[in-house]
Amino acid sequence: MPAADCAALTLVLRDIPVNRVRSVRRLSDARLLQWTAVPALPEVHRGAVDPRGELVIAMTEDDAAGLCPVFAVDLAPPQARLSTRRLTP
Repeated sequence: MPAADCAALTLVLRDIPVNRVRSVRRLSDARLLQWTAVPALPEVHRGAVDPRGELVIAMTEDDAAGLCPVFAVDLAPPQARLSTRRLTP
């Protein structure tokens, strides 16, 4: 197989809550893809609980082939915010 046929590609998604990414998959066959999450430095420096940043998805040319490949990014739900209100019986 020529090297060009298995060249690595990346897809970068920005402004993603990077700590909540659980998986990335190609929808056509549900195959899991490798990914790396990179929080934005300003978010890290200000101590953001749910920092946003870039999600870098690694894929092959086969993953990106087709008329319109579709990918799913599974995110965990945001942390429940604790109420400061006192509940009375």
